[in-house]
Amino acid sequence: EKKFAVSIHKMEKEIDAGDIYWQKSIRITEGMSVKELRSALMDQLEAGFAGFLNKFMGGKIKAKPNTDDKATYVARRFPADSEIKEWTNSDLIIRKVMALRSEANPAFLKIKGQEIKLFSALPGSRRYEGIAAPFITRLAPDGFEMAFLDGKTIFFSGINPKDYNLQLNDGLAI
Repeated sequence: EKKFAVSIHKMEKEIDAGDIYWQKSIRITEGMSVKELRSALMDQLEAGFAGFLNKFMGGKIKAKPNTDDKATYVARRFPADSEIKEWTNSDLIIRKVMALRSEANPAFLKIKGQEIKLFSALPGSRRYEGIAAPFITRLAPDGFEMAFLDGKTIFFSGINPKDYNLQLNDGLAI
């Protein structure tokens, strides 16, 4: 997504179906976490709410229809949604890890049956060809690097591989 919005709308039986009274959008910046996005949206709401309320109470707000052809919806997330399963797109993996780094349910990988929570991901320096499944290519005291199906590697930091008994060439079942 390039931008995200916060709205005040009429409540209806259907989710997000009511007319829109007020809406402000913000641009999403590179590396923005969900927490940072939520905070920026709340800042917009706090800054505009008093003015909205005055206009609404004064009858100066004209509602706009909330039509399906222009609507976008965000589904509720569940803890299982944080599992990394996008093996063919390293850039997407990095974005997911960084976006969820401050959430109660951060991104995670399952390696050898263990759930490893991820809080930082950077592009690695190595390139691979012919990868059948993601695997660990390098271990460091503060993290590990994995190769993914697109041939790129990602270094996940802030994790001690010894805590999970991670070894070189440990792979992910896909």
